[in-house]
Amino acid sequence: MLQDAPEYIGVSISPALVRRLAGSRPNIRYVKIEAGPDQTDQRVEALGSDIRVFTGDAGVHLLGCLRAGAVGNIPAVDVADVICTAYAAERSGDQRAAEMTFAPLLPYLVFALRDQDHCNACTKEMLVQRGVLSHGELRAPARSLSGFGKTYIRDCLARLETLRTRIDGEP
Repeated sequence: MLQDAPEYIGVSISPALVRRLAGSRPNIRYVKIEAGPDQTDQRVEALGSDIRVFTGDAGVHLLGCLRAGAVGNIPAVDVADVICTAYAAERSGDQRAAEMTFAPLLPYLVFALRDQDHCNACTKEMLVQRGVLSHGELRAPARSLSGFGKTYIRDCLARLETLRTRIDGEP
């Protein structure tokens, strides 16, 4: 898999280069792009069926990108369970369930995706609040979240837990 993430690394990999690399290296069968549905549709069309497209951007465009032809998404790990549930619903053809699962996640994803350091801080804090990590501080020079940011994530998590209770019947 190749990753095309020009917003994060400053260099873009064109579809022509992806095809050329895949032609010389048979183990290259996928490309991960950090893009929304319009760009996903364009990339899927440009690459054809030989090179399959995954998307990223922490999953913020998940449903639109799947509908535009992406075969999957590689999100951050903090809310991968919710993304997987929405993905499974979408792939099974239940768009309503996919949207109902995904919608409560959007405020968190939009908040987190301000820039790379902020996304890392949000990911770690979400994992702290979900009991996966013991602390969420980042190494300097990256900035840790403010008190408001931590509270905002706590509120987002509460909405996600409410959703899980509705869907799974868990207490």
